[in-house]
Amino acid sequence: MKKVGFLIFLGVCVLAWVFFRHGFPEFALWTLFVFGTFWFWTLAVIATIIIIACIDHNENFTGATASLVIALLLLQFLGDVKVFSYVLEQPFMGLIYFVMYLGAGTAWSIIKWWRFVGKRKSEYDRAKAEFLTRHKVEGNAIPNVLKSEWRDRCRHESYAEAPQARQHKGKIVGWMCYWPWSLFWTLLDDPIKKILQTIYQWLQGIYQAISIRAYRDVAEDFAVPVEPPNEEKSKNRN
Repeated sequence: MKKVGFLIFLGVCVLAWVFFRHGFPEFALWTLFVFGTFWFWTLAVIATIIIIACIDHNENFTGATASLVIALLLLQFLGDVKVFSYVLEQPFMGLIYFVMYLGAGTAWSIIKWWRFVGKRKSEYDRAKAEFLTRHKVEGNAIPNVLKSEWRDRCRHESYAEAPQARQHKGKIVGWMCYWPWSLFWTLLDDPIKKILQTIYQWLQGIYQAISIRAYRDVAEDFAVPVEPPNEEKSKNRN
């Protein structure tokens, strides 16, 4: 919720800065958001930020719908992108476009669900690998003696069981209804995360080497002294 509030606040700040820097346009108000103008793209950016924040971070589809409707109304009455007029004048074509939009949204929701399930499974595999490493278990199978502990650990974790579609109905519907924004954010956000993860994997050895070098004297403080064998002890006594 804090992320959504921050993004909305950021959008308002951007709009305020634009008005402060450029001033309110001197031309007629009903041409404020004409397609291709500076104010049109400003409205598009702010609406996009709010919609992405609502559907991606908080699943607030009421806020996303309200933002979309407000943006379309501003374009209808203060611009030249008159979506509502087009639908009223050509309802048959509007229906065709609507069906095509839902078809694309359905296909995108399947792709997003597949990616969502894959990420959950990756979380499970990562947690399992850490669990096996901590218990010094070789291989990928959890021994029977550790399964009880593993079940206790996974009891309250979302990745412990396969995601149920009925429990994520709102998320799936949001992907279907707002697929252009979801697609845009996925294409923008996922590559950035992958690039950062790749860079981290490349530099992980360097990070670890720095830690080992900084703590090279600490290991000696915790080292357990090795006692000499019994034969050496007896020789020393003699």
